[in-house]
Amino acid sequence: MIVKILACPVCKKKITEDLKCETCQRQYRKQEDVYIMLTEISEGEFKWDEKTLQKNYEDINQRYMSYLDEENKKAKEKAEQEFLDLLEDLSGTVLDIATGRGILL
Repeated sequence: MIVKILACPVCKKKITEDLKCETCQRQYRKQEDVYIMLTEISEGEFKWDEKTLQKNYEDINQRYMSYLDEENKKAKEKAEQEFLDLLEDLSGTVLDIATGRGILL
């Protein structure tokens, strides 16, 4: 079970099977098979609804793309396609750790 390799993000100590830190007693949770290991500092970071996230992504992406020349835009498209090709061949359980908000997905 993955819990065996998890550590508390605050004190870096062992997490129990019920997702409680043995040392600092912080309680974490699992939602839809995703381990929610946020600290108090980042607790509200991912509380955007889908509409807000999409709007922010579109604004950021538009600004980002305006900085790229044609050669870099083509390289970006190629990298994205290679990423999609990798995802296509996956099967079974996939562990996605520390990838931000999943903009590539």
